[in-house]
Amino acid sequence: MEKPILYRVSGRKDILMRYRGEFAKEGYSLTENTYTVRFEKPVYKAYTAEDRFIRKFRKKKCKVEKIPLRYTRNTTYRRAYFKAHPSPDGKYRCVYCGGRFPKKDITIDHLIPVNAAERSWVARDRIKRLGYSSVNDMDNLVPACRYCNSRKGTHMGLWLMRGRLGRKPWFWKVVKVGRFAMMVFVMFMIFYAFDLYI
Repeated sequence: MEKPILYRVSGRKDILMRYRGEFAKEGYSLTENTYTVRFEKPVYKAYTAEDRFIRKFRKKKCKVEKIPLRYTRNTTYRRAYFKAHPSPDGKYRCVYCGGRFPKKDITIDHLIPVNAAERSWVARDRIKRLGYSSVNDMDNLVPACRYCNSRKGTHMGLWLMRGRLGRKPWFWKVVKVGRFAMMVFVMFMIFYAFDLYI
């Protein structure tokens, strides 16, 4: 059985818009933002490069990408995360800053970003090495406040490490003790300096 895939066709806007009606009949949807215009369609059977629409767009010098659906965002990941991780007090801790927020103010972030998984073999390789079934795997989802989520964007690196550490309850206890120790040290140095000059 063929694995579900998604075709993304990107190129000149006027070419894509010209065939919009034909694509709509076939079940493709048009997504538009400031960077690209693309048609997407989840495909559950063997579509080849000989497909008439794919062939038509390749002739028009458009880029055609084949993306396995496991590297694309699904529509139920947020609901699935809250169902798997219910909070007794209705608040969730942001894994990046440690703040606690009510459910309505928290976002569910993909540690390995969807955008990176769709486009980069490095991100896909990391998903495989970590043993995630897909980019929407529960281990790849973390709660994050809106500010941290927007700052992280499509970055990985240190953000990935922060996210993995931030979901461990002991990590924030260590951070709290560390902050308290730092505050005590600073107060001691201020008093010591004040004592020297009096």
